[in-house]
Amino acid sequence: MPDITGLAVPDALLHLRSDALADALKHLVLPAIALSAAGIGQIMRITRSAMLDIARREHVDTLRSFGVPGRVITLK
Repeated sequence: MPDITGLAVPDALLHLRSDALADALKHLVLPAIALSAAGIGQIMRITRSAMLDIARREHVDTLRSFGVPGRVITLK
C-alpha cells in the first residue's frame, strides 16, 4: 500500500483497506490506554473529594431523613 499521508489510519481509509485499518487501530489501543491511565487516578481523587463534600451538606441529610434512598441522592 503506497503512503499518501504517512499515517496508517488515514492511508487505510483512503485506500479502503479494512484489514490495514483494523491492524492500525489495534496498534493504537495499548498506547491510548497507557496515556490515559496516567490521569485517571487524579480525576478519581477529585471526583471522590467532590462527592464527599456534597454528601456532608444539609440538604443531603434532609433527603436521608425523609427516607430517600442513597442511590437516588447520589444520582441527583
